[in-house]
Amino acid sequence: MTSLDIIMTFISFVSSGWADLLWAGLASVLLVYRRRFYEAAVVFSGYSVGGSLVLFLQPFFARPRPPRIDQVESYGFPSGHTLSTTVLVTLLVWAGFRVHPDGRVRYTLLAITILAAVGTSRIYLRAHWPVDVWAAYAFGLAFTALWVRATRRLKSD
Repeated sequence: MTSLDIIMTFISFVSSGWADLLWAGLASVLLVYRRRFYEAAVVFSGYSVGGSLVLFLQPFFARPRPPRIDQVESYGFPSGHTLSTTVLVTLLVWAGFRVHPDGRVRYTLLAITILAAVGTSRIYLRAHWPVDVWAAYAFGLAFTALWVRATRRLKSD
């Protein structure tokens, strides 16, 4: 294994569905600690629903993954790692904008970096075709936009 293989495998590991669930939980606990209950609820519930979309989308499209030696026995479109991380990261950026509006540029650049790393790792490891990753970005961004809009009515300022 090369150094790049190790790095890409690590990125893929820390962006798996279970790892993202842990990140969502930790972020939500931190938001609750800061008394940002609405943001915590939107982030955790949004991740829980949005991160699960792949369970319905992959069987619906039934698109195979790229061939590789240690073939994963599931469909590849859209990329689950990329979709769940896109939902999580964009929800965290949304919460960050609400909590610290002055950090918008930093949050956005950090999100772009994380999402590019996750998508690149999935393609590099031959777990997905590029279109699987691009579709995951699109589904994740669309879901987050709809989720944030739908949960606005829950806010009671």
